[in-house]
Amino acid sequence: VCIDGSCQYINTYTSGVIWQQPITFGNLGAGIHDVTIYNVNAMTGIDRIDVLATAEPVPDAPILPEALRLESDDDTVTGVDGWTVVTAADASGGSFLSSGANTSAMLTLTFAGPTITVGYVQREGYGSLAIEVDGAVVEIVDTYLDEGTAFDSFTIDGLGDGQHTLRVYPLSGTVGVDAFAAPLFIPDLE
Repeated sequence: VCIDGSCQYINTYTSGVIWQQPITFGNLGAGIHDVTIYNVNAMTGIDRIDVLATAEPVPDAPILPEALRLESDDDTVTGVDGWTVVTAADASGGSFLSSGANTSAMLTLTFAGPTITVGYVQREGYGSLAIEVDGAVVEIVDTYLDEGTAFDSFTIDGLGDGQHTLRVYPLSGTVGVDAFAAPLFIPDLE
């Protein structure tokens, strides 16, 4: 869903049928707004669109992001089966993926655009995380922490507007990956 050129990816996947699940966008400001809805993965049903004119802010309505944020175990990320889900209140989405002792664990994400951000976990006893774009390692992140758990991120810029492949994997020891953020890619449907 894009409003005035700012887009948000909405995952409508469910294993069953769920009807009339509302999604609200608010705090857009006065004036005319351009709304575009794209189907980027599979079949999507839209029941209706309600436009409400109000001078009051809509409580709890999301502000549209300029980037698509994906949890590390999102369906668009491959290789998730080789990782372990770790529940953590401070993690994006409430959990992150840990490579554990799996030295061949690798997450792969295909994205389009000049920028990608990898959210990773720093933790006691963790090792080095390799971040690779289009077959070249662009960063090796030391995720070791003396004690406790912390969340940080690394952003790669200047990649060009085309399609890219991101791979993250443990170079040494155990590593944790929390989420990814990339500029929204809206396919040219014309």
